[in-house]
Amino acid sequence: MAPSPLLRTLAADSLLAFTVKVLSLPLGYYALILLARLYGAEVLGTYTLGLYLLSTLAVVCRLGLDTGILRFFAAGGPEAARGRLLALLAPALGIGCGMGIAAGGGLWLAGDWLAGRFQAPLLLTLLPWVALLLPFTTGMGICAEALRALVGPRWVVLSQDGLFPFLFLILIWALAGGAGATAVAVLGLALCLSHLAAGSLIAARLLKGLRQRPGGQGQGRHFGALLRYSAPLYLSALVWLAFGSLDSLLLGWFQPPAQVAYFEAANKTALLVSLPLIAINAVLPPLFSRLHQLGDRRQLEDLGRAASRWTYYLALPLTLGCLLLAPRLLGWFGAGFEAAALALRLLALAQLVNVACGSVGFLLAMTGHQGVLTRLLALAAAGGLPLLALGAALGGLTGLAAAKAVWLAGVNLAMSWAVYRRLGLIIFARDLVPAHLGGAAAAGIFTLALNPLGPVAASLLFGFTYLCLTVRPVLQEMMLLLERPMEEGSA
Repeated sequence: MAPSPLLRTLAADSLLAFTVKVLSLPLGYYALILLARLYGAEVLGTYTLGLYLLSTLAVVCRLGLDTGILRFFAAGGPEAARGRLLALLAPALGIGCGMGIAAGGGLWLAGDWLAGRFQAPLLLTLLPWVALLLPFTTGMGICAEALRALVGPRWVVLSQDGLFPFLFLILIWALAGGAGATAVAVLGLALCLSHLAAGSLIAARLLKGLRQRPGGQGQGRHFGALLRYSAPLYLSALVWLAFGSLDSLLLGWFQPPAQVAYFEAANKTALLVSLPLIAINAVLPPLFSRLHQLGDRRQLEDLGRAASRWTYYLALPLTLGCLLLAPRLLGWFGAGFEAAALALRLLALAQLVNVACGSVGFLLAMTGHQGVLTRLLALAAAGGLPLLALGAALGGLTGLAAAKAVWLAGVNLAMSWAVYRRLGLIIFARDLVPAHLGGAAAAGIFTLALNPLGPVAASLLFGFTYLCLTVRPVLQEMMLLLERPMEEGSA
């Protein structure tokens, strides 16, 4: 049978996204290690606080319009007219950038108060750069989702996960020097230049994609429909900030910047586990939207379930690596970072649950169930945000990691249940006996080989053992899915 075109698209784009992310991951990870070794935990913690203030406020200023643009552009298909797309994109950019300018001004005015509250006097040097970047970052987030829907995720991934970390690392090397406020100013300049370059690439490619669309207004939804769709997703995006940004900001509220740096090292290392899911999420949302538009529920479930299983097979050895090598991995950042070893283990396990559940949030959002997603995340926020704050206040970085692990696993399981109740689909990764047997055997061999052979040789044996025991079932399932006939529009 001929392979499904959508599965071919998923495989090709996911492979590219995964390759770019794998290649960029050492750059971003090494950049954190370099910052910790060049400037110490206090400067790294201050930089982390500034970066998360930028990402948090950018999400607030987008008002959920980025996800709305993604769904509406993807649902329109290749026949959508350029004028109709611009009628949605132009006001979305105007609102987002205007909000960014206002928020940037407020951030600059509140600099003294924020530096005192976060116990980070060096934050005053970084905040002007953050305020300057905020409207640009807000607008580029909307443009990136439009580009992803129009031409696929390739240019977005290349820009955000390729060009940005590469330039940032190069600039750190080129501008390295000084200490204290001078070091923070250097980091602010490097952050600004890297964002401008990556965002400019997205904008240029988006303009080219729009020019290739047919002229005229065409048929489609008005901006009012986009606003009505985006409004409930806005709350969802704010809740996800608890996972992406607010955890470090909450820790900085109760602990000095050095503790934030330790937590950031553990958090970024644990994200290695979800790398396969992050890569495939760059591809799945537009496909989910298009399949829902066609009414093809069978292929919708096939795609979601295949993605969950493939990513779990890749994520399990990464999880075991975090569990077995936590102190060694954190030791790369410098002295004192080993204090976050338990936090790393807890976060890695939570990320494995996240991968097993699959792209459930995007599946709800792209199939018209954004209201369900919003209500679910609102309930999660009502219990989760106080839990995170309590964990940070009472247990420091380990308490925050434990609270975040419980919250992340619970939210993903709840979304999986919502997908089953609303869509009748089960995409949770199942039938994973080969993966678990391979992981157990590889972990046992690693433990036996660690002392006599050292961590490098033991890790190679771990990877070889796991690969030998799991590669065949993964390839068999992939071939089965690619050979299965799928009729477009089947219910």
